[in-house]
Amino acid sequence: MSWQEELKKELGLDSYSRKVRDIHTEAVVKFLWLKEHHVRDVVAKAEADIGPGKYFGIADEHELRHIIERGDLDPIAWWSEVSGRARAFQHIGLDGRYCPYCAVYFGTIPRCLKCPYGKRHGQCNTEGSDFKSLQWFLLGKPTADWYARTVNGIKALAFLRSSCIY
Repeated sequence: MSWQEELKKELGLDSYSRKVRDIHTEAVVKFLWLKEHHVRDVVAKAEADIGPGKYFGIADEHELRHIIERGDLDPIAWWSEVSGRARAFQHIGLDGRYCPYCAVYFGTIPRCLKCPYGKRHGQCNTEGSDFKSLQWFLLGKPTADWYARTVNGIKALAFLRSSCIY
């Protein structure tokens, strides 16, 4: 073991880094669950019913956690980008810039074909996908204000727990 590894172990930095990563992972997951509930509320106000999990469900959460564990998505970097956009009141609606799956799989069509979210819900850019069916109800929603309030709320809860989320 090198002296740097010994120092990290002695100072407990590995466990701290893991804790920071875990808290950011929970923030990402919480963000998507809150978005799922918001989507369902908006659709219900339009007197329609989409049922639970049309936007984000249990299988999506498990897959997202797997993507993070594999190292394909850095939850700290993604959360930092999302909270920066939210603070700047950028983007509205179901924007791919607020999607952790797009952060990993978006780009060329072959990458979208590999997206596990797209496999479960239909590729976002194709007719008949869950995303396309929700888009009609969600014109301009979630709003930039909703994104900002949600991110700030999650950050406040995480701060109360550990004060290590950015």
